[in-house]
Amino acid sequence: MRFFRPFRNQLAERGPLTRYALYALGEIVLLVIGILLALQIDNWNEKRKNAAMNRIMLQQLQEENRNNIAGLMEDKALQDTIVTTITDFMDFLRQDVVPLDSLQLRIYLASLANSTSYTFSENYLLSYINANQQEQTELSRQLSELHSNQTDLHYISEKGLENRLENFFQYLEETVDFYDLSITNYTIFSTLKFRNRIALIRALEVEKNRQYFRTLRQEQKVDSLISNYLGLGSPSPS
Repeated sequence: MRFFRPFRNQLAERGPLTRYALYALGEIVLLVIGILLALQIDNWNEKRKNAAMNRIMLQQLQEENRNNIAGLMEDKALQDTIVTTITDFMDFLRQDVVPLDSLQLRIYLASLANSTSYTFSENYLLSYINANQQEQTELSRQLSELHSNQTDLHYISEKGLENRLENFFQYLEETVDFYDLSITNYTIFSTLKFRNRIALIRALEVEKNRQYFRTLRQEQKVDSLISNYLGLGSPSPS
């Protein structure tokens, strides 16, 4: 190599042993430098590859999370009013008026007939959490909290649906035609037993409602964090 030509000329003036020893040392140094450069390039390539893969995972995760947000938002109008509606229904049932207003009663029955069990897509969420277990970033912490919130909401909504089936639909199946909400016997609605069943439904609905909004806020927070990581700076859906 031209770079080593001056050194070879200087070595030629020295003894054979010294000359070849120094030349060999130079070759070793060059080899080590070449290996270190190759390793550094490999590290850079690996980091770029990991960054690209991580970006793809984040994009997939954001799409999944936004679909979950959209699913919850479809039910937001109901969740904004359901607890108040059930509370009003309990007050309505305490009236001394006999018989109860049949039209208003059917309106309340229609409201209670609407119940949801929440499920979530979490494939990319769990994949990202598992792939980044060693890195305790703000995003990874918020994703773990989101997974916990979604699991809790799924559980409480399942319990609420089971309770609604037992204490509402099955209990009224011989009294109310849930196709058109026609009522064959109004007596059952004036009983303490029925009011207590509605009170139980309300208690579970309050907890489900609280968890619903906690989960929705966490999903929106995660969406905002992902946008920041991706450099989008877009606000989370509301």
